This record gives sequence, C-alpha cells and structure tokens, in this order.
Amino acid sequence: MTDIRFSVVIPTYNRARLIGRAVASVLEQSHACDEILVVDDGSSDRTQEIVRDMGGKVRLILQEHGGPSRARNRGVREAASDWIAFLDSDDVWYKDHLEHIADAIVRTEGQAALYFCDVEYDYGTYRPGYWATIGYAPGAFVDLIRSASDIAMRGTHPMLLPFTVIQREAYLRYGGLWEELWAAEDTHLFIRMCLHEAICAVASVGGVVTADEADPANRLTIEHDSGTVKRWNGFVRLYQHLLATEKDASPVVRREFERRLALGYWRIARLNWHERKGESCRALLSSLRTDATVVPGVMRDAWERWRRGV
Repeated sequence: MTDIRFSVVIPTYNRARLIGRAVASVLEQSHACDEILVVDDGSSDRTQEIVRDMGGKVRLILQEHGGPSRARNRGVREAASDWIAFLDSDDVWYKDHLEHIADAIVRTEGQAALYFCDVEYDYGTYRPGYWATIGYAPGAFVDLIRSASDIAMRGTHPMLLPFTVIQREAYLRYGGLWEELWAAEDTHLFIRMCLHEAICAVASVGGVVTADEADPANRLTIEHDSGTVKRWNGFVRLYQHLLATEKDASPVVRREFERRLALGYWRIARLNWHERKGESCRALLSSLRTDATVVPGVMRDAWERWRRGV
C-alpha cells in the first residue's frame, strides 16, 4: 500500500477556528498522505496565518472568493499525486480513513475511478451512520461496482465528497466540479462519473460530518436549503446541464433527468407564488412542458396525504 499516494484537498473560507482540527486529522492518518493542499477561498479572518504555521506538508493556496467548486478544482490541478482525497474544513477523518481506502485501491487494482466510504453525523448526543440513514448497504467490505448507473440515479447518493477519493486523471477528464454550482456540485459530478466509470464502496467509517460552523452565513447547506429558491434554481441548472451533456445516456436515465428538472421548476413555482407570481407561473409552465406528469402527480400525492390526515 505504500505505493498508493494521496494528495488531500481542503477548501476553506473564514474557518480559522476549525481548519486546524481538519488538518490535524489528516496529519494523524495511519497511511500518510503525500501533501495537504489548503485552498483559501478569499478568507478575511486568520485562516491564512494559521495554515502557514502548520508545517512543510501543508501547502496554502490563495485565491479570490469564487466558491467551493473553484477552490477544489484549483487544489486538484496543483496536486502531485494520482489520488485526490477531499475533506471539508469543518469535518474530520478517523485515523484509518486513508488506510482503508488505500487497501481498497490495492485489492481492486485501482479499477475504480472513485472510492467512497460511510460517515457519521455528529448531532451532539448521538452519531448516526449516513448509509443506514439513507438505506444503503454495499455488497462486500470492498464492493467494486463496474456499472454504477443505479447509484447515479439514486435520490440520495451514498457518497459524500469529504469522504471520497477520486483518481486525479478521471476528475480532470470530467472537468472537475462545475464551478457555476455552489451547492450540489458534487451531485453533478457523481452522476456523470457513475454513468461512465467503475466506482467502489468501502464499508468503513471515514470520519465525522460536524455542525461546528457557528455562522449560518458560512454554511452553504443553510444558504441553499430546500426551502430556498436559490437551491432549486441550482437544481434546475444541474439537470439542464446533464440533459445537454449526457446525450448518450439511456432513455430511462434521460427521462428521469427530465422528471427531476420538472420537479425543480415546480418547487420554484411554489416558493415564488406569494411574492413573484409572474416567475411562479413561468416556472409552472416550464415544469409542464418538461414533464406534464410531475405537477399532477405532486398534487395527487398531496391530496392523498391530506385525505389520510398525514
């Protein structure tokens, strides 16, 4: 496994309080990485100062504020290793994370473009496993999936980017993360790669997703919550782009892309109804034109829930 070399890419923005913990969890890995690239996305706090004091294996890359996709892409372009391991600056790895991934790469002879593992969510009093929450179970401890279209089209993917390792060449071949997306950019890349590449699930727990960022303005999961128009505008752009780029996808896959696109338009119509009725009506028409079955289906489901008192 000593031949398996990792570059770790950590994007960060105003995370002076947390970045040290994330980097420490990488430096403590039982399978050491070759380098850690911390890409500072235009921080205005002490993040840069703290990272500069972390030692020779940690490299600080500076850029103007351009979002998480641009920061990760910058890190991958400048990385020297064949395998890219991602981590977010508010999350942490367990000490054996890279060891389990390296072992999986060896056992599968590096045939997968993407390796991923389970994670835990830290809710303070308990830590549920992500895979159990979404109902995912791999077929083996190291499960090489040569045809991953079923994974691609799951409503919720079993991989989270901060606990995913991707072959650098494959990442660059797909253009990396789409920089116009500030949320669900990993979903976009996962779908594209799963439709064309072998992937591998590793039944270890890689680490912990925390909620330790106290500033809600610096948490994209809050800014792009499912109750925001911003979230669904991004959702629409994602599936518009997939329909435009994945022209060779099967009719079943493209039909599902259209259904999800129509659902995105419908959610925009609902959220805009009270204050922007014109935009709401345009979004509703777009939904009906994209897939005329979505709106009636949603309304029928809502009626059934009301009728049952759910």
